[in-house]
Order: sequence, then C-alpha cells, then structure tokens
Amino acid sequence: MSTVEGGWLALLRATYGDTLVLNAFAETPLAALGEQWGFGLYVVRAALDLQLHGEDLASMFHAAALGRRFVEAKGMDDSCTCKYLYEGNVRNPHIKMLSVPAGSTFVHSFYAKCNADPEHHLHQIVGSRYDKAMNQAIPWHSDQSDLLSRNTDIVSVSLGCAGLFCYMPNEKAQHSDFHKSLKLGRHWHERRRAAIGSGLRGCVPLFAGDVLLMCGSFQECMQHKTLPVRPSGGESSVDLLVRAINEK
Repeated sequence: MSTVEGGWLALLRATYGDTLVLNAFAETPLAALGEQWGFGLYVVRAALDLQLHGEDLASMFHAAALGRRFVEAKGMDDSCTCKYLYEGNVRNPHIKMLSVPAGSTFVHSFYAKCNADPEHHLHQIVGSRYDKAMNQAIPWHSDQSDLLSRNTDIVSVSLGCAGLFCYMPNEKAQHSDFHKSLKLGRHWHERRRAAIGSGLRGCVPLFAGDVLLMCGSFQECMQHKTLPVRPSGGESSVDLLVRAINEK
C-alpha cells in the first residue's frame, strides 16, 4: 500500500466516495513521483455545507485577528503545549481552541461527518485571511516543521472567495534525494522553466466548501503558495487550515 494511503485520505474516500476525492496530480508526472516518494495532493469539491458553519468561522477569524491576516487556534484542550512554527506563521497571534466555540463546533462536526476516531483528530487550526482590497496571498513556502512527522496529513478548508493553490518541488530541499532525482538545474530560472516544462509545477482552483488534503511527504518534497481569484466586487476570503501535529 502507498505511504499516502490510510489516514485522512481513507476517511475522505469512505465519506465521499473514490470518484469525488480527486487526485490533483492525476495525468501529470507528479502522480508517479508521488507514488514513488510517498506524497499526494487531493481535493474534494463542495465537501462541506458552509451555511452551517462558514459564516461563524469567517467572523471568528476576522475578529480574533484584530486586523491581521492570520490567527492560529491551537489545541482542542489544555493538554496541547506544542509551539508549531513554520515559515508562514512565525508572527501569527495565538489563541486557544477552547476560546473559539465556532471552531471547535466545526472541527467536531467534521469528525462526525468523516467518522474520524480519536487517533485521526487534529490538533491545530490556522486561519489565513486574504483581503481583497490589498490583493493578499501567501508566497512559496512549505509547512514542514520539527513537530510534523514525515507522513503528516494537512487538511485545508476553503471559505469565501475562490483561489488557486499552486505547487512545485521544494526549493529549500535542493539537496534531498527527491530534488536531485529531478535534475532541474543549478539556478532558479533554470529550475523554474524545467519544472513548468516537465509538468512538475501547477495549480489547483479552490472554491468555498472545497477540502484539500496534503499528505505523506508533501511538505518535504514540495512547496506551495496561494493566489487569490477575486473578480471586481468580490469578497475577502478565509482559508482554514487544520493540521495534525506530532508533539515531541
């Protein structure tokens, strides 16, 4: 069995069916590479009814961020003592999940929908708010951290406006066996052209209610960024990232 099988991929397939859990790497060279190196990227379209929780969640993160782009809600109880830092969240304000009932309600309803037992429960929520007027987005980065195991599942729920999730081989892991096997070149512009030309760089559109799963060694092998898609008169968007963390 592939190292990406099981975990939240199995839960999503059992809940929505194999045909609705889409392999974002299908019909690209990354499909075979993901099998070989143990990583995957999957999307479930319109997986969640945001009328039930979306407005409360968006309001929660807007209020808690106090005008800032990010707010991180950590832990489902007081037992979570980890400090999860990666290159995208070092300056985030932090709050306890116990102080944000809308987030806790949403996560537990998600567990119930997917029949997730305690071993698959998630330990942290990171909310990223993208302001339309400021044309905000997140640049290339990886969520890799010492607190995450090599096969960590990261689930992302999109709220608000549509956006693009972009991916390419991890530039900060050029000396890894995976990156060396790609032979993309020595310089950034060479690697960029080679990644595009060989189908190793791409984008996945995300809409309100979509669920995105990054699994296996995705954070080690790949990096990603988000691009907003906001037509004139569009709203701001909130991206809700739910991460499973291995506390050390």
